[in-house]
Amino acid sequence: MSIDSDIFAALQAYAPLTALIGSGSSCRAYPDEAPQDAAYPLIVIVRIAGIPDVALSGPTNLLNCRYQFSCWGEVFDTVTDVADKLAAAVQAATAFQKVPLNSYAGPVEPELKLYHRIVEFSTWSET
Repeated sequence: MSIDSDIFAALQAYAPLTALIGSGSSCRAYPDEAPQDAAYPLIVIVRIAGIPDVALSGPTNLLNCRYQFSCWGEVFDTVTDVADKLAAAVQAATAFQKVPLNSYAGPVEPELKLYHRIVEFSTWSET
């Protein structure tokens, strides 16, 4: 499995999160961008960087990736809950190593009237 697949599997395996964003084919976690007609709350997952790890002795067969999870919704408390459950889901994952980088409220999207919360993780997985 790839790290991207492992991330989605970790989100799908965490019942407190899937209670908020759905599961299976109705899961509202999307790579790179959400469909225009998607229901809220939802998560957009973007791999910001992916760098092969190299030690002085050469490649380590590890890939270090940075992920940004953007949680969107119409109710602030729900978006905050999704972000908290998302962070817990990633922390509970065993298929890869991870370190939380930050979690912060993004700006309110005034035209869409949506709240936004961002969660970032750095991950390490075997290549």
